[in-house]
Amino acid sequence: MTNEIILPTYDEIIPNAVWGKEAEPIKRHSSEEKCPATQIIHVFKYKIPSESDIIRIIQTAAKEAQSKEPISDFAKFLKEAPSYFSSEVKKIAEEEKEIIEHLKTHYHAPFQQRRTYILTINGFIPNEYLGKLTKNLKKEDEFSYEMLIKKFGKNRWFFAIRLDGRENLPNKGELEFLLEKEVRECSIFKTDVCLKNYQEMVEQSRLIYDAISTPENFKKIKDFSDKMLEKNTHITLTDTLECIFKQKAIGGITKGIMGIFGGGFGGDFPEDDYKGEGVDFPDYF
Repeated sequence: MTNEIILPTYDEIIPNAVWGKEAEPIKRHSSEEKCPATQIIHVFKYKIPSESDIIRIIQTAAKEAQSKEPISDFAKFLKEAPSYFSSEVKKIAEEEKEIIEHLKTHYHAPFQQRRTYILTINGFIPNEYLGKLTKNLKKEDEFSYEMLIKKFGKNRWFFAIRLDGRENLPNKGELEFLLEKEVRECSIFKTDVCLKNYQEMVEQSRLIYDAISTPENFKKIKDFSDKMLEKNTHITLTDTLECIFKQKAIGGITKGIMGIFGGGFGGDFPEDDYKGEGVDFPDYF
């Protein structure tokens, strides 16, 4: 017996997280030439943070930033931010109503707050990019594959299944009924797949559901709730600051904070040869 989740027809890339299989060749954006490609899927679990969770983290960081030696990454970022941010950081620390309400307007939940989802992200990636990624990764990084899907993927889609109140998968019969009706958004799942790829998404979702439906395998799905909480907080904070100071010279602030929280890899990934297709993923995952 294996200790890893097995998805029929897919090869394991990162245990219990990323799988791939041979896909149809992808046409280069700059010519009619086609190149070999791989269909990549990334599956993970995370709980949607609430608005109050995000605001609390930002308030705590702002208060910590007032000290001489802040510890958390968010507090360090606020402490090191240009001086013209200092008054706003102080207002956040003092919980002034106006700035707190402004922060709230920049919080956007992709799904229902405080509910847990199993999320699948799919895309066809040129093999040459996968080779460069593998060569430059210093450690296993599931989200680097997701970044490639977002940036260069074709036939992209996400499929998010909401767990029930006991953190279990929804009833398979109910799920099948809705999928047969080609539903794209309902109380138990959401997808952005286009109609021409809907059936392929359904077949893929069945494979994943069956693979993780046993208690043993379900526990193996990686939980990225903490990572996604950081990412949601980062987006809320930087969007708020950029909105307030959009008339000032704040170039590089987003890049700066992404350097704190963003993963990544080296290597050359030119954008001229390939152009991603499909609906844009929200920034929250």
